[in-house]
Amino acid sequence: MIAISLKDFEKPYFVATGQVEKPGKYDLRNDMTVTEAVAIAGGFTDKAKHSQVVLFRPSPSGGYVAKLINIKKLLNSRNLSEDLEVQPGDLVYVPQNAISKIRPYLPSSSMAPFLDQVFSEGTDFG
Repeated sequence: MIAISLKDFEKPYFVATGQVEKPGKYDLRNDMTVTEAVAIAGGFTDKAKHSQVVLFRPSPSGGYVAKLINIKKLLNSRNLSEDLEVQPGDLVYVPQNAISKIRPYLPSSSMAPFLDQVFSEGTDFG
């Protein structure tokens, strides 16, 4: 007689990376959308580009298939019907917005009023 016991197994997971507060590998315990995955990863940083979140999904033939998601538009329209479901092995990538890339090179004292206005109006430069 042989007894076999399962000690551990690869649990379903997704990875959140880029401009999220807590990048990392997370357990995928039940149905979850991309916006929920971002929330679980701590939400967007102040440098995040909400309009170009990328969902990378493993392809059966190898590699990944990428899908661009405009979370900014989804949330503003209050219509989450196009919010994709996260599947095991998916990678959610949040890129950096353009203004945060160039902000370190701008003179802060003369540009501060302009940048404050831009951020308060929610303008997206790219």
